[in-house]
Amino acid sequence: MNLHEVLGLAGGHKARKRCGRGESSGLGKTSGRGSKGAKARSGWRRRYGYEGGQMPIVRRLPKRGFNNFNFATYFDVVNVGDLSKAFVDGEKVTRDALIQKGVLNPRFENLKILGDGTLDKKLEVVAHRASEGAKRKIEAAGGKLQCLIPPRPIHKPPPKPAPPAAPEGGATEKDKKAEKKKAKAEAAAAKGVGEAVPQPKKKEKPEGGGADKRPSPPGEKKK
Repeated sequence: MNLHEVLGLAGGHKARKRCGRGESSGLGKTSGRGSKGAKARSGWRRRYGYEGGQMPIVRRLPKRGFNNFNFATYFDVVNVGDLSKAFVDGEKVTRDALIQKGVLNPRFENLKILGDGTLDKKLEVVAHRASEGAKRKIEAAGGKLQCLIPPRPIHKPPPKPAPPAAPEGGATEKDKKAEKKKAKAEAAAAKGVGEAVPQPKKKEKPEGGGADKRPSPPGEKKK
């Protein structure tokens, strides 16, 4: 059998799809592109995020504040239940071992172990991080856990300084101020300053109906 004999057989060469050859071509009058519009033109390609010319939602939404996307640490996640199915007792669990056994489809560079499922095998797990539940289950089964990345620090406000202790046998500044205030009050009471101060009397109106003594404006006669 030669090459030219293979190409000459039925099905050896498939004719290309010839668009735009009329209604009898099997593709219809418009060649399967519909009637008019951008999709009917040659060279059209749907651009990602294109919304027909209106303002895209990516540009309509406000962008405020800090974005942690460029600073976040991403992990490939594996549960302890998957470790129990894929590994035997006493085996060492690493990221490369998980990839080799088909348990992990790597996407990021870091590995994190979560505590979903049951673990009844003694394993030595090496991961970048692990949850508290996974740590308890691994240690309860008799295994060991080694975290390559230290846990994230918890930032707490510093404690408030304790108030200064009062000297033995002495009074604090607050007590001294209270004593001074009390001594002033006693001295004022002794002198009579603390008694009620009489209010000034109001001027009494003169008898006779209290005629108005204000000068009349010019040009007005007195009655």
